[in-house]
Amino acid sequence: MMVEPSKNKYFLRKISSQDSLANLLIFKLKLNFYRMVLAMILVCTFYGIITPANSIDIWAWRLFLYPLISGFYLWVNEALEYLLVTLENESIVNISNADWKLSSKLYRSSAPKYSSICFAVATSVLFIISRPNYRFEFVFPSLLDLARVFGAFVGSYMASMTAILLVMNAYLVWEILRSKAIELEPLHPDQCGGLKPLSQYSLKTSYIVATYGMIIGLTEYRFIIRGVIDDFWVIHFSIPIYVILSLAAFFTPLLTAHSKLVAAKKDLLNQISAQFQKDHKELMLLVASSDQEGLEKKQEKINKLEEIYANVCRFPEWPFDATSLRKYFYSSVTPIIPIFLALIQKTIDFWLEKWGVFS
Repeated sequence: MMVEPSKNKYFLRKISSQDSLANLLIFKLKLNFYRMVLAMILVCTFYGIITPANSIDIWAWRLFLYPLISGFYLWVNEALEYLLVTLENESIVNISNADWKLSSKLYRSSAPKYSSICFAVATSVLFIISRPNYRFEFVFPSLLDLARVFGAFVGSYMASMTAILLVMNAYLVWEILRSKAIELEPLHPDQCGGLKPLSQYSLKTSYIVATYGMIIGLTEYRFIIRGVIDDFWVIHFSIPIYVILSLAAFFTPLLTAHSKLVAAKKDLLNQISAQFQKDHKELMLLVASSDQEGLEKKQEKINKLEEIYANVCRFPEWPFDATSLRKYFYSSVTPIIPIFLALIQKTIDFWLEKWGVFS
């Protein structure tokens, strides 16, 4: 998922970042998505040993969600650079120096970093005051308490930076591709018209949203199982918000390419249509003449034009294949499965209790 320095001439950092934490993890510690996830699994496992939890959803947070959030934080810092380089290496789009300068200008802005720091501070404060036991130990907190607050701060910072960079990347993809000419390549081996790197990027951004969707699903699961969901009914509004964000994460980076493909397809169909009209008029003139050979040749040409027109109509208008769409569907639906499991479990418990099984 990350760019290999030895294979990529652009890895000298055409897109520079103000995010010191990301630069430390990527360049100093040589971490990538997979190494970061593995490291966080080990850290969370150790934390789980010294602070055991009997709840499955808590262990899901520790061994699944926290590592993924940390890994995606590193991925999103290099995702745009990797996407642009791949598109250029595939000779799909010519990335100019102006495009790199625009990207670097946004990435060099310190606004995302300071906004994320403010968000992390606010989250850490809420984390402290929402736990009564912290109020008595705030003056002389234990190392474990400090570790929890530090974890809340770093996790919130990573989550905020990931969200901001996703929005920045979506804007840059739109801004760069909207001024580029994209040719139709319906027979390209990637079955996406040569734009599969873009669909793969969109798919991974939807995975990030799905990770946060899993947080919603597990939170609803916990509240439903504990029977306190009526006290936290407002969380239900997060489900439609998640659906909207999931659709936006997958389709937004593809919209510019979609419009380009539609425009190119329409232009090609117009050319075929114009040629058909021209040949059809000539055909009607030949009908009135005695040139049988010319009439047959013209009819054959018109038939070929109709075949070509039908083939062009089948050209793809979206830069993704059925496999990518299927993966997106599965990843977007999975986070809400815990909600249905909790409802099924509570329904079974209700009927078992009503039938006197638990009495």
